[in-house]
Amino acid sequence: MRIRCLRPVSLLVTALLALCLFPGTASARWTPGPPQLPASDSQAAMVIAADVGPGQTFGGFVAPASFDPLSGYPAPGYDTAGYTVEGAGFGGVIYGTSSTGARLDLYCVDLKTSTETGIPYDPGTWSATEVPNLGHVMRILSQYYPATNQPAAAANNSQRAAAVQAAIWFFSDRFVLATGDPRFALTSAIVNQVIAQGPQTEPAAALTLDGPDSALTGEIAGPYTVRGGTTATLTATGGQLFADSAGTQPIADGASLASGTPFWFRPTAPGTDRIQASAAVAQPVGRAFLYAPADPADPDPVDAQRLILAQSATVTTRIELDVTATTPSPSPSPSPSPSPTTPTPTPAPTSSTTAPTPAPSPTGPALPDTGAHPLLLPAVLALVLCATGTGALLLSRRNHRH
Repeated sequence: MRIRCLRPVSLLVTALLALCLFPGTASARWTPGPPQLPASDSQAAMVIAADVGPGQTFGGFVAPASFDPLSGYPAPGYDTAGYTVEGAGFGGVIYGTSSTGARLDLYCVDLKTSTETGIPYDPGTWSATEVPNLGHVMRILSQYYPATNQPAAAANNSQRAAAVQAAIWFFSDRFVLATGDPRFALTSAIVNQVIAQGPQTEPAAALTLDGPDSALTGEIAGPYTVRGGTTATLTATGGQLFADSAGTQPIADGASLASGTPFWFRPTAPGTDRIQASAAVAQPVGRAFLYAPADPADPDPVDAQRLILAQSATVTTRIELDVTATTPSPSPSPSPSPSPTTPTPTPAPTSSTTAPTPAPSPTGPALPDTGAHPLLLPAVLALVLCATGTGALLLSRRNHRH
């Protein structure tokens, strides 16, 4: 490989020796071989295929942790002080084989971790990958090969895919090509254009399972709904699924239900139960794929690189919902009824011997109580006047006689 570099000759020689002497630190670690998928992994959405797609072998450098990829791609002749050498390895489209036999086109977003033929994968979220700048990677995937024929200046699809992979690693792992690399200008242009346009958002989940995550043992919980695909296969641990809210129409494990159809769950004992649904759904460009070991508690190998889907593909996808079941609170006991008692007879009232208290006298001198009725007084006065008048008349006549 001919390197055009503005740095001193000694630095150029060091870089070339590193690229030749350390092939074990290659980029997207992919180990070819015949597909080997253990029976215990048969539920994985896809496995790494025995061959790869368009791409090329190349190496470069990894910038120091203080380097910010969003500051732009280094200019030709950049200073590699503080950079570490990244040995040559394959960079380009990695093929996966889905459980339905369909081919998946993927890129690596995890430079330092390897993968190999037969390693199982399931779709996952961006956050689960713990890979930075996936919004910028998403824009690369939507505008460049294999979604389009860009970059158009590439000599062929192999160089096109290699330049795209190098640009993806720049955002995910701070990987930078050597100045004289024939893919340098292509990769630099991709990176700077994507930074200018900004990141895109993570695609929505292709398969969802909605419903309550808690329930009471022996009681119906729900409704639950699977959305995505045409039909979903349902299973449950720790309880029974039902097609009705009354819990009279059980759904057998492994039965299929049309997407969007509600169903219910009745846990049989306290603890963490699980509802699982699987369906063939179209996974969009930008969906992350994560290593799905047969035994998560003891994975073999310990880890495998994170991948991202470069073209939409139909994949049998699983989704799970954990339901915490608790024992219902006991009903309060009714209070005992009081025993009937014989009523105590009420004593008859007795006459009081206490003399009544006289009413207080009104203020001022009291008038004597004559005991006469007020209407008799005028009559008495009239009789007195008549008697007085009669007596005076008789006395007057007697005096005239004498």
